[in-house]
Amino acid sequence: MAVTPIEYMLCFGMIGCCLTLHFSDSRIPKEFNETLQGLEETLVANGRPRTQPESALTPHRECLIWISMAATGALEMAHNLSTTSAVLALTLQRYPDETSNWDTLEKILAKYLWNDVLARQWKRFWRRGIHRQKRLRR
Repeated sequence: MAVTPIEYMLCFGMIGCCLTLHFSDSRIPKEFNETLQGLEETLVANGRPRTQPESALTPHRECLIWISMAATGALEMAHNLSTTSAVLALTLQRYPDETSNWDTLEKILAKYLWNDVLARQWKRFWRRGIHRQKRLRR
């Protein structure tokens, strides 16, 4: 049985979510950098090396947004990695209707693995991403 592209990417979302919950408000140690860099590279490349047309990902739009936020949570907490997550920037750019307003985004995120810790941290990272995006547009 083959793994579908969305399942492959969902695994990265779960990794990000688990790291965020495990390390809570502290930095993620250096030993996780390789995993986190692989996570970021895979999500920014839309799940490649497996080539996948955008049309195949459209039905999974909300799940992809959750995956990206889960990954962003871990990337933003990583030790020695940039706090400007390319994953979040790309998500804000790709899905502006769903991500430009926190209330809209939160409703999507709450459909998946969700709790108060994630809500608090992801909202903080989302705000930073929105702020960065606005600064870059000026």
